[in-house]
Amino acid sequence: AAPLGDMRVAALAQVLAAAVAAPCSPLDRSSCPAGVFFAKPAPRPAEGTTSESNPPGKAVHAEAAAEQDLIDQEIHALETSIELSKQKIQLLNELRSAVLAAGDALPPSHTKVLTSGVAELKTVIPGDVAPATGSPGDFLVSSAYMQIGAGPHIVRVLPLKNPRPPTTGRSSSVQSNTATLPTSLVLSVDPANQATLYTTTGVRVKEFNMLHESPVTHVATTISHDEHMLLTHANDGALRVFSVRVRLARLSREEKTARRASLEEKVSQYLGVTPNISVTFDKQLKLPRREEDDTHPRVTEVSIASQKGVKYFVAADDEGGITAFARNGTFKGRFTVPGKDPIRGLFTSVGTLLYYTAKNFGYVNIESLSAQRVKCHEITSPIVSAGLDMSATHRVQVSLEDGQVLAFNMRDRSDCRYEQKYPSVGPHPVRLEPFRGYTLGIQVGKPDPWVFAFNISSKGRGTTASAPQVTLAFERRVSGLHHLAVLRRSTGNDVLAFHRNTGLVEISEVVVQPYIPPAQDNFSNFKMPVIAVAVVPPGKIQNV
Repeated sequence: AAPLGDMRVAALAQVLAAAVAAPCSPLDRSSCPAGVFFAKPAPRPAEGTTSESNPPGKAVHAEAAAEQDLIDQEIHALETSIELSKQKIQLLNELRSAVLAAGDALPPSHTKVLTSGVAELKTVIPGDVAPATGSPGDFLVSSAYMQIGAGPHIVRVLPLKNPRPPTTGRSSSVQSNTATLPTSLVLSVDPANQATLYTTTGVRVKEFNMLHESPVTHVATTISHDEHMLLTHANDGALRVFSVRVRLARLSREEKTARRASLEEKVSQYLGVTPNISVTFDKQLKLPRREEDDTHPRVTEVSIASQKGVKYFVAADDEGGITAFARNGTFKGRFTVPGKDPIRGLFTSVGTLLYYTAKNFGYVNIESLSAQRVKCHEITSPIVSAGLDMSATHRVQVSLEDGQVLAFNMRDRSDCRYEQKYPSVGPHPVRLEPFRGYTLGIQVGKPDPWVFAFNISSKGRGTTASAPQVTLAFERRVSGLHHLAVLRRSTGNDVLAFHRNTGLVEISEVVVQPYIPPAQDNFSNFKMPVIAVAVVPPGKIQNV
């Protein structure tokens, strides 16, 4: 075929755009472009004139003259839709032939857009995804970017204790000093077991080695501020505990003397000073081995848990077992969860340790070395992750492999009460990361996943009397996301660390506070006693 010119290609593209974009309905022909798919409607009479077929005060449509039943109308609508689809297909085929025959008549960018392969549209933009009510910029503020190197690094955020100094007395002078201490640190572990600590502003402050014989597979941090510890695990079957101490850098006596004697302009030693951080290897814990082959089960998760004020080091494995050690390193014991299904993960909160498998979830009691399984009939797909609602810890949030996110009321841990289903975010499974008032959902198994934020503190009620009205706060696509680390805080802003496959780590703070319902009026039924006192002057009293 002879090459077609620009004018013919442009004309075909125009017709295609009119055919695809026209909201044409066979039941409402006025919505169709005139002269394209239906006959042009009769022209209206000019103002001040009348028509014999349309006299004033009597509107008569041509279609109303021949009434049809509902079945005939439906058949006619389907036939019209089929004819419309055939015309669109014909136009698309003509456009394809025109693009292939145009050669250099079209710009290369236009040709590439029309001929390059792309993902199926319904997989890119799911039709059942709930709309977001906000944008990520309304909730997240990026504070720093750091490059930790490419490769499968492990990234965690370690909370630190920031003591509040007194505002009166002699100690008030150290208020500005302690304010320089960071409130959290970012930990990065590379495949060679080399660990690095950064501040949330991106400053490297400490490097040390994990001392394992094989690459580290799991890292857990403390969730409380009273003690800073790291728990690591490698395939050599050992758990290692490290203690982290953060304090202000102090000058030696000679440095202080030289500073006083210097005549140069001095800058406060507490202005922009790097904190003095020390990491100490505390202890090594050995996991129990099988008697038949002298090997240990594959560890799936480690955690530093706290129950009734006592800290424990916990490791879960793929045989449904949970191994617990006391704070001083004493072996507490190993037990299996009901069903002995492989444990997929642990969720740690103050006083509560939650485990979940592919079929169900449950609570762990380390003191009695037991686990209580919870069966919920609404769980019809394998569990991807589970966690507590940080605003109401009796609510358990569960994400399934079919993309559903469900919430259960567990005030009575022996009774699983279904509360509600969160807004749909598509058919892909998500991993949950709850924090105050919100829960993040990160798509699993995608190179460029979406990150969704569920607002679970919205004012109003959900599907049940005790459930909040959950909305989709924002959605953000993160290219090459490898892992998302979350630091949950009881006070202050929560911290998110987006770790990409390129080695770039983005530190963001959540600046939006959750909704807090107003306090009830405790004086609504209060009745003020009224006492009337009358004072009469003595001179006014007369005898009757």
